Amino acid sequence: MGSSRLICSFIGVVVLLWMSPGFSAADHVNVALRGTAIQSTTYPNGLAEHAIDGNSDPQWEHNSCSSTASQAKPWWRLELPGVYRVSAIQVTNRNAARERLNSLEILIGNSLANNGNDNPRCAIINDNPGCLCWGMEGRFINFYRSSDEASYLQLCEVKVYEALQENLEFHFIEISGPFRHIDQGFHDP
Repeated sequence: MGSSRLICSFIGVVVLLWMSPGFSAADHVNVALRGTAIQSTTYPNGLAEHAIDGNSDPQWEHNSCSSTASQAKPWWRLELPGVYRVSAIQVTNRNAARERLNSLEILIGNSLANNGNDNPRCAIINDNPGCLCWGMEGRFINFYRSSDEASYLQLCEVKVYEALQENLEFHFIEISGPFRHIDQGFHDP
């Protein structure tokens, strides 16, 4: 069993990870780059695919962030080319209007019922990055706000990693932002 560590950096990024000895970045591939993105609505210049373009720039003006229009229950979905066991999700938030990720649910699964928003929940973002998805499997990764209050859903970059080593235990979500708390949805591996 790997060790548990909480790592904090000075730019508002918190990472919670469980890892086995011998972990290296080469053990992971960002499979989001192989996927396609769609969202419930599109704000001008906020195309869904901007969140998986490989550019983590948090400046809205640089046209690398996705955004829905202001609406009730907005969602953004990544469709991967197959079913993957998710070992990590990394989200880059905007450098302004950072609160727009608050109360956002991260869902992982294989169903498109309700646009994929009925899949099992990995986490709810409530001011703090750092939650475990325990290697959940799925083809669809959704970001969903279930509130009836109109709001934007904006993502500057979403990276989804699958461990290449069979026995590697590494599960975290990293979200750039000034956050404080996450409700965790624990699921059997």
